[in-house]
Order: sequence, then C-alpha cells, then structure tokens
Amino acid sequence: MPEFLFDETHLETDSLFVDLGSGAGNTVAQAALTRGCKAFGIELRSAIAAIADTMVKAAIVRSQIWGVPVGKIDVVCGDMTRNAEVLE
Repeated sequence: MPEFLFDETHLETDSLFVDLGSGAGNTVAQAALTRGCKAFGIELRSAIAAIADTMVKAAIVRSQIWGVPVGKIDVVCGDMTRNAEVLE
C-alpha cells in the first residue's frame, strides 16, 4: 500500500514525507528507503515511539551495510497538535 501512495503523491528525493500517528515507523522508514526523501514521523504513545526509534536506527544501519541510499529519517514521541516541527 505505501508504494502506491508514494507513486500517487509523486514522492521523490526532494520531498518531505510526514506521518502523523506514525506508530512503529514502518511507513516513515519505507519512504526514506525507497524514495530517498526526508521522512518525519510523530507518535503519541511513548512505548510505540521507542519501538519506532529502534527500528529506524536499525534500518539506517542496514541501508549503510547494503549500500542503499536513504533519506534523513526522524521519528519523535509527542503530540502532533503541539509539536514545533509539525506546526512549522
């Protein structure tokens, strides 16, 4: 499903992908890995956001090992209605 979404929105290396309520960060990581774009996710639940942080760090390491370029990925824990990055 995300690849269809990425195609339909013309997500490219110079794009910014934002996932509000990003859960474990899978779609955020997939956007950065498959499109090379900057990807940002925010999740309210701290335990789930911690999983996202761990998963994203592992995905970045794997991409470096495999020689796959990856865009900048940020996942944070917070309230999307109060987060400075989201409001910007």
